[in-house]
Amino acid sequence: IDHLNLHPIMPRDNYGLLPEGVDPQNRLVVPFVRHLAEDQKTFWTTPLHWRARDAKAILPFVGFTGALMVGDSWISKQLPDSPSFINHSQTFSNYALYSLVGGTAATYLWGHFTNDDHKRETGLLAAEAAIGSTGVVYALKNVAGRERPYQGASGAFFSGGGSFPSEHAAMAWSVASVVAHEYPGWLPKLLAYGAATGITVSRVTGKEHFSSDVLVGYVTRCPRIWENKL
Repeated sequence: IDHLNLHPIMPRDNYGLLPEGVDPQNRLVVPFVRHLAEDQKTFWTTPLHWRARDAKAILPFVGFTGALMVGDSWISKQLPDSPSFINHSQTFSNYALYSLVGGTAATYLWGHFTNDDHKRETGLLAAEAAIGSTGVVYALKNVAGRERPYQGASGAFFSGGGSFPSEHAAMAWSVASVVAHEYPGWLPKLLAYGAATGITVSRVTGKEHFSSDVLVGYVTRCPRIWENKL
């Protein structure tokens, strides 16, 4: 039985993930809502299940993130500060994310009207991933309250800002991970991960986020992805 005890375990590929297009519970309404609830439960309860062996991965990440936070202000000051460059970066990040999310929504509709379960599942999983990661990000934002680079060069926390973590990075990598899993060819992966990388970088060059904001945004992508339950 899977993580929601809804259907028998399916054969899994080399990455430990369900093969594309085979999950009968990827449907709207009740299964969709249950998956969203499970995503949130997984994310917020994961620290309760950490063991000593997990320190090998957790401690380096915490250390690297902390180092980035220390250098965030310096890194931001090294980037071009011309209004046109910043505006182009912000515009690119917004429209690229809209295109990425909109493309997966179109994939769902395409699959729905052509009775293609694989396309329909891809769009549904991408929507679930985007919504789940957004919920996590906004909860963290409300606690962190970090200033955005254009609000304060120091990036102070608990100042009523919304910089930490980056919702654009979280959503982009969540959707890109779904697309890359469902369509594992080199071209879909290149397009999906390339778009996510461009969005992530442009949030920093557009002075909307610090480097550590986008890194943590990447990590907060849909919990079912990093729990290998898609």
